[in-house]
Amino acid sequence: MRIGVLGGSFNPPHNGHIYLGERATSGLALDIIYIIPAFIPPHKDADGLAPAADRLNMCRLAFPAGKYTVSDMEIARKGKSFTIDTVKTIKNEYPGAEIFLIIGSDMMSSFDTWYKYKEILGLCTVFDVSRDNMPVSSTMIREKIKGGGDISSLVPKKVEAYIEERRLYV
Repeated sequence: MRIGVLGGSFNPPHNGHIYLGERATSGLALDIIYIIPAFIPPHKDADGLAPAADRLNMCRLAFPAGKYTVSDMEIARKGKSFTIDTVKTIKNEYPGAEIFLIIGSDMMSSFDTWYKYKEILGLCTVFDVSRDNMPVSSTMIREKIKGGGDISSLVPKKVEAYIEERRLYV
């Protein structure tokens, strides 16, 4: 079995995240791809972080069931969300599975600063995806929302509606 793991703050999930998932699914012939929002991301400032339940709900809207499995494992665990803990959890659930950690090239440049990164490399294969043709970030989206800008080309329609309904990032 081949399992992909795509984690992050997803604050909010956007078309760049979806692009990462699609590239990994097609490029790696994955059986399962987990989308895992962090409870507290260790490499990012938690200021402006939408509630975990909202980020989880937006991931469920952005990543269709069947093709993706959105998991609350890091949210349920509470505290800082370290990738090593998540990879170990999946390894225990699927002994013998081949695990691929999917990260954007922007995160790859600082991978050697991640908590227990060498141990992560021993447990899974890192799949680095360039988002050069998908230049979007959650920060950019939050700034556009604060400024009253249009985000319709940056996030799935259902995520945009959820953000508006819940008045997130205003």
